[in-house]
Amino acid sequence: MKKRTCAAWMLIALAALGAAAPASAAVREPTPFTVARDAGGISADQAAAIVRSAYGGRVVSVKPAGNGWSVRVILDGGRVKTVRVDANGSIRSAD
Repeated sequence: MKKRTCAAWMLIALAALGAAAPASAAVREPTPFTVARDAGGISADQAAAIVRSAYGGRVVSVKPAGNGWSVRVILDGGRVKTVRVDANGSIRSAD
């Protein structure tokens, strides 16, 4: 009987420790994705749509870059182009 009681207390202790971990993990640092969105800037999906409408092709990645987004698109013929879109939705540079 003592073994069961000890095991039960260990399970309760482990559950209490496990329950405390998610509370600290729930507080997240802002990421460039959330900062741009929360500051009224455009989202990654909007940046991809802007580049797609301007250049055509297929968007393969969208990454945060400074105060906006870096969007990589594959154009017809297989050329890869990187386009910088600022938080307001304007194309700033392309290579």
